[in-house]
Amino acid sequence: MPKKGYKQTEDHRRKCGDARRGKKLPPRSEKHCGNISKGKKAKNKKCSESERVRYREGSLAYWNSSTGQERKNGPWPHGRTHPSYKKKTRKNCETCGRFFYVIPALIATAKYCIRKCRDKAQSRRMSGKGNIMYGTHRSGKDNPFYGKHHTKDDLRKIRLQMEKIGYWLPLDQVEPYLLYCRESHWKERMFDYLSKKELLLLNEKGLFSSKNTKGMVRDHKYSKYSGFKNKVFPIILRHPANCALITHSKNATKMRKGQLFDTGNSISLEQLFILIKSYEKGWKEQKECLAAVNKCEKGEKI
Repeated sequence: MPKKGYKQTEDHRRKCGDARRGKKLPPRSEKHCGNISKGKKAKNKKCSESERVRYREGSLAYWNSSTGQERKNGPWPHGRTHPSYKKKTRKNCETCGRFFYVIPALIATAKYCIRKCRDKAQSRRMSGKGNIMYGTHRSGKDNPFYGKHHTKDDLRKIRLQMEKIGYWLPLDQVEPYLLYCRESHWKERMFDYLSKKELLLLNEKGLFSSKNTKGMVRDHKYSKYSGFKNKVFPIILRHPANCALITHSKNATKMRKGQLFDTGNSISLEQLFILIKSYEKGWKEQKECLAAVNKCEKGEKI
C-alpha cells in the first residue's frame, strides 16, 4: 500500500499492478513507479515497503513463467544465468560421509558439510594423544607458578590498573563496613585448624550446599559486625581461634537472637583474647595477632 495521504496516479496503479500480475518489469536500475520516497539515500526507493515486496514477488512470478531466453533478458539474472556464476563441485564430508557442494575457491579447504561435523572432527583431534597437553603434569609442584605469590607492589599495580579501566572501585569509594568484612574474612582453609570433635561433625553432615541444606558452615565466634562496631583489628577476627563450625540454619538465626554479649556473638572479646594467647597450633599470623591483641588491651583501635 502507498504511504498514507498519497494520492495514487494512474501510472502508479498501472506499474504496481503489472508487478502483482507477474508481467515483465523494467530493469532493476529503473524506478518502479512515479512515487519515490523522500529521505536519505532515496535515489531508487519504491513508493513504500509493501510496494517493494510486490515488486520482488512480481519479478519471481515473471521468472517462473518465462522461458530461458526471456530470463536472460529479464530484470534480475539469477543462478546459472548470473555473469559471476561458478559451477560448484561435489565433495564428501570427512565426518558423516554426506556429499555437499562447494565453489571452486573452497575445493581445497572445505572438508565438512556443516559446523557440527567440523566440531566433531576437532574434538577427535584434540582428545587423547592428539592433545598438546597430553602426558604433561601441571598440578601441584609441576605447575610453574607453584609457590609463587604476588608481592605488595604487584598488588598495588593491579589495583591501580583495575581502577583505571573502571573494573574496580577506588578504596575511598567503598563502604567501610565492606572493607572491614573483606579484611576480617578467612585467609586460609579453616578446616585444617578444627578440633577432632568438629571434624567428626563435618564428616557426618558435610559442607552446606544447595543439595545439602543441613550441612556445616564456618562462623566467626566474635562477629564481624561487632568487630567493626567496636573498631577491633581485622587480623584478630580471622584467627583460627575465632572460627567455629555450625549448621547453616543456626548461623542464619544467630543474628536474630542476639546471643549472650552482642548481636550474633557466641563469645566476648575478652574471651577471644584468651583463646588467641593460649593457641598452640601453628598459625602464620600468630605474632602479628598477639601484637594486635596487646594494642587492643591498651585501648588502641583502628
